[in-house]
Amino acid sequence: MKTKSIVLITVLVLATLLLVACGGGGSNSGIVGKWKPDGGLGGADLPAEVQDKVVMEFTKDGKMLTLVGEKEIADYMADQLKDAGLTDEQIKPLTDSMRGITYKVDGDKLTIIQKADGKEEKSEATFKIEGDKLTITEDKNTQNFTRVK
Repeated sequence: MKTKSIVLITVLVLATLLLVACGGGGSNSGIVGKWKPDGGLGGADLPAEVQDKVVMEFTKDGKMLTLVGEKEIADYMADQLKDAGLTDEQIKPLTDSMRGITYKVDGDKLTIIQKADGKEEKSEATFKIEGDKLTITEDKNTQNFTRVK
């Protein structure tokens, strides 16, 4: 039961991070690359082994990936949920919205586009890049990242 709770919390926090985490610097080229969240995922109570492995990747073709190690978050979560005893039919709706996330940059505005239940959902934030530091702010929530080299 404890494993299921940890997995559920992880799914919820990482899904939230996908909506909050954005980034950029005028054009896609500044944000392209891998970024590690500073100090973990916004105070989320996640196991250290998960916190230490999470990286956001913005690709030059406009895809936004959340990785745990080298594995996309949807695949990582599917494995965790399967280990917790969920079936593929139960897992699919929980992980589908984590796939195919894209982003657009316009000045200091980052728009994350996510498809869930056949609908497109957009989330907007502002971002700033200073050297190897990325700061993303959505509403009053701020997340800092460091570029992975």
